[in-house]
Amino acid sequence: MKKFVTKHTEKVQLKDFKSVILNQNYRWLIIILFLLYSAIIANNITVVDKMITLGATDLQIGYKWSIQSLFEIPAYLFGARLFSKWSNFTLLKITACVLSLQFILFALSGSSWVIIGLSALQFFTTPLLMISSKQLIFSMTDERMQSTGQLFALSIFTGLSSLVVPVLAGYVTKAFNVDITLFIVGIVPIIALWMTAKLQLMTIKKSELA
Repeated sequence: MKKFVTKHTEKVQLKDFKSVILNQNYRWLIIILFLLYSAIIANNITVVDKMITLGATDLQIGYKWSIQSLFEIPAYLFGARLFSKWSNFTLLKITACVLSLQFILFALSGSSWVIIGLSALQFFTTPLLMISSKQLIFSMTDERMQSTGQLFALSIFTGLSSLVVPVLAGYVTKAFNVDITLFIVGIVPIIALWMTAKLQLMTIKKSELA
């Protein structure tokens, strides 16, 4: 017990943090998570703009939020068990595919009720991203730096995307229209999908060389 406490209470130094940042796989993962979470942020902003364009009522917008939350809850509660047969990389790929499909359909949709229905796909997006990201971050950092690695990654892919995406999405929508913005956001997860496949190969190669 004494050894365990000493190991986990040892002060983290700058060189330890640098070792995490210099991990190529870790940096690659943060970029992937940033891209995917950027789409999730856009779902909370740009999709509402599309609904307003379609003449949605406040009640319909409220339904969208409720449907998203309704389908997220069981995914968070039972996701670890439901998706245990798939690898964390597979979960990220599913997230990317569903996000891309969802935004393309958002852009093509001409009805607020269709958008509300598409919000049920939230079951396969945010919860899967959060579940898989935690495990992948832990696997790419040593035991003593897992908490630091997790917090730093969260600050980047959730915090930075929350800061950048609303501004960029608003600018693109103003310059073109909301559908163009939705199509562009739909492309972003495809880039993340390719990067996820590449990262998986990089991880396999690294484990074979270890």
